[in-house]
Amino acid sequence: MKRVMKKKKKKIIAKSVFKGKHFACDELYLSKMGLAESAPYEVINDDRTEVKEDIKSQVSVAETEMLQEIETFRSAIARTEKYKETRKEVEHKLDFQYQRKV
Repeated sequence: MKRVMKKKKKKIIAKSVFKGKHFACDELYLSKMGLAESAPYEVINDDRTEVKEDIKSQVSVAETEMLQEIETFRSAIARTEKYKETRKEVEHKLDFQYQRKV
């Protein structure tokens, strides 16, 4: 029973695997450019690459600044909460002392 199942699986796999065809390009699409014709394309491509790198750099700087601002904000919130708790404790102690004196 298991052998029959294995043979069926092998046949299914063998049928699903097939030889691929090679992609053929016409010479029209792969025409050779001269140096004078390709130079402007290289300059444009270099410009695009430079602009992309500049944008990535600016995004990275902005992300870093945002993370620093978030950390500063979190720190300020934590300090405020700590100050609030300290003030509550001090007020509680003062209330307790005042009640004793009365």
